[in-house]
Amino acid sequence: MEEAPGISVADIWKDIGLESKDRIIDALVAIENKLLSVAFTRLVRYGNVYFARDSFPGCEKAEISSSSSLPLELKMEVEERFTIGPVVEHVFWKEDRASMPIERGLWKTAQDYLKALENNQYNQTRQNQSWLTIFAPSFFLVGARNGTSMKQKTLA
Repeated sequence: MEEAPGISVADIWKDIGLESKDRIIDALVAIENKLLSVAFTRLVRYGNVYFARDSFPGCEKAEISSSSSLPLELKMEVEERFTIGPVVEHVFWKEDRASMPIERGLWKTAQDYLKALENNQYNQTRQNQSWLTIFAPSFFLVGARNGTSMKQKTLA
């Protein structure tokens, strides 16, 4: 992934006017529409697009669908220049998740993607929280997990 030169929109968003924000959003939507108009055969999967020169294990060749109206020469160029691989979305990398062996794609369906989010959260919780403390009006739940049971202590 390459970083674009200049100032991050996130850094100045609160300081720019409504018309400028509107133009930025229109430009982003136009870019997304262009990307969505290209049917990748392997985009039956969910992941991120990478330059082929930056490919790494977990990436697959980006193949354009034969039903696409793109000229053959452009299809071949895309297939040579790009791959599809794991996601770089912050939710998969923030905090201690960067060092955890969690699912980051590719996924075949949107359901697979959502299931990965669920599994990742579950595994992170199991790995990082051996003690749980939950406050409720009438009891204090302490949990050194012993299998699936937890000890409940009443507050009187």
